[in-house]
Amino acid sequence: SDGRVEGVTVLRNGELVRVDTDLVISNAGPKATVALAGSEAFPADYIARVKNDLRPAANIVINVASREPLISHPGIVTFGKTRRLCNMANLSATCPELAPPGWHLYVAYAVPVPALGDFDADAEVALALEDLREQFTNFDQAKILSIRVMRDDWPAQRSCAGYDLPRETGIEGLWCVGDAVKQYGNGGTQACAETAKIVTDAILAARPRLSAGRV
Repeated sequence: SDGRVEGVTVLRNGELVRVDTDLVISNAGPKATVALAGSEAFPADYIARVKNDLRPAANIVINVASREPLISHPGIVTFGKTRRLCNMANLSATCPELAPPGWHLYVAYAVPVPALGDFDADAEVALALEDLREQFTNFDQAKILSIRVMRDDWPAQRSCAGYDLPRETGIEGLWCVGDAVKQYGNGGTQACAETAKIVTDAILAARPRLSAGRV
């Protein structure tokens, strides 16, 4: 109300509950945050940036179980000259409890073309699988557990590097954190954690600390 946060309504045990507060930190991303609060509450220039500046980045995630090792070393392998395959993590090498005895668990990531626009999901998945078969001669004995195309409102990144929005929303007391408001050059989980620290530091700097012993 009047450009300031006044409260949040949450669904708790099947009932709507009002929580009065002058501070809200959203990790849902700018687009979902606007949808939750209502676009009419935000400045017009911020709504324009949400509509025009965000560039969700897509990814294809392939979970694989194999009786035979595909790669032996732990960690993540990054590929160079492939069609779509970007990297693959050997999950059970570091966390053997994730797989039953005698099985190896992997997750592969492929980047579609274009990563920031519309694409043929079936064709891009086929190219990623072709890469896996080419990189691992014993891949056909493995079992594909799932294939997920992350895009649109549930992307790999809510906005690609260089297309981030500010953490401020134009509403006093409402902040965004996460991978659509990250620092340039950063990404992933660590970028989300970094934005949380930046916002927390800014809030604490703007608010007087409570004196010792006072609640």
